[in-house]
Amino acid sequence: MSIRVGIVGCGHIANQHLGQLKRMRVAELVGVCDRNPQSATVMARRFGIEKVFHDLGAFLRGCAPQVVHVLTPPQTHTDIALEAMASGCHVLVEKPLAVDARAAHMLVESAQQAGVRLGVCHNYLFVPALVAARKLIASGKAGRILSAELFWKVTSFQGRRRQQIPPWVRALPGGIFHEIAPHPVYLLRAALGNLEVVSACAKKMDPDSPYPADELKVVCNSACGPAVMAISVGTRPVQKFIRIYGTDLTLHIDLTTNALLKLKPYGRGDAGRALGNLDQALQIVAQTGINALRYAMGQLPRGHTGVIAHFYKHLGDDRPTDIDGRQGLMTVALLDRIWASMELLD
Repeated sequence: MSIRVGIVGCGHIANQHLGQLKRMRVAELVGVCDRNPQSATVMARRFGIEKVFHDLGAFLRGCAPQVVHVLTPPQTHTDIALEAMASGCHVLVEKPLAVDARAAHMLVESAQQAGVRLGVCHNYLFVPALVAARKLIASGKAGRILSAELFWKVTSFQGRRRQQIPPWVRALPGGIFHEIAPHPVYLLRAALGNLEVVSACAKKMDPDSPYPADELKVVCNSACGPAVMAISVGTRPVQKFIRIYGTDLTLHIDLTTNALLKLKPYGRGDAGRALGNLDQALQIVAQTGINALRYAMGQLPRGHTGVIAHFYKHLGDDRPTDIDGRQGLMTVALLDRIWASMELLD
C-alpha cells in the first residue's frame, strides 16, 4: 500500500528528499508546493510530479497527502507544520525543527494532539561511519566515554555566493551559524547525552566577510564529560568531524569522507608510534576502498537516505526515535542557550 507524500519547499534540499522518495516503493508523490512558481514547476518536472501548488491550503486540499515534508526556511517551519498536522498529516521537517524552543514545543504538543508522527532531519546521525561508532560505544568497546569534540566547516554561501546570503539566514538568531549549528548540537548530544552550555564566543576574523562573525566556539558539559564545538567559515580544507574519547578507544568520525578511525593504545616509544601510524593508514585505505566500491555501484549511503527511510519505518508506531519531535525540541532548546550566552569578541 503506497503512502501519499507531498513536498512544501522546492529549494536545493528538495532534490535529496524527492530522490530518496522516488527510490522508496511505498511513497506516491502527489504534489509539490512553493511560493515561487518557477521553483515548484522545475522540481515537479524533474521528478515527474503532476500537481503543482503555490498556496499551502490549496496544496493540502488538492493533494490530500498523508505525509508532508517541510523544506522551507526555519522561520516558516512552525506555521506550515501546524497546518499540515491539523489536516491529519505526518510531518518531516528539515533542521532545525523550529527557530526557537517555544515554537518547537508547540509543534511537539500539536503532533501529540493530532495523533501524527513529527520528525526532524537530523540526517548526519545516519552517516554509516557515525552509525558504526555509536554501535561501538553501545557495545562498551570504547570503554567509558569521557569527552567529545566536534569541528564543522561552513560550506553554505561561500565564494561568490557569500554576497548573496538570503535574508532568512541573516534573520536567524544565530545568523550563518544557526544554519549549520543544529548538526553539531544533535551529534554531540548523540555522543554524550544532554548538554549544558558553559560558554560560547564568536569572532570576525575576515575583515571582508559579510558575516558579523565567522568563527564560533562553544564549550558544553554533560554527565559523561565536557564537549567542545567549533564552527568555522574561513578554514580550509572542508572538514566535518567528531572525535569521541573513551577509556579504551578514541573514535574519530570523519563525516566528510565517511571514515571511522579507531585509535587504540599501541604501546610506548618509537615502535608504538609506528604501529599507530600504520594501523590508522590501513584503516583509511580499507574504508576508502569500500566507499569507492559503493560509489561505483551507486550504493554509497547518504544521511538523507537514512533519515527519510527511518521516518517512514516508524510511521505506524509511537516509539521514541533519534529524529522525533522531542529530539528536535531538545536540539533547538540548546541552540537557544548558545545564542543567549554567545559573546562577540573584538
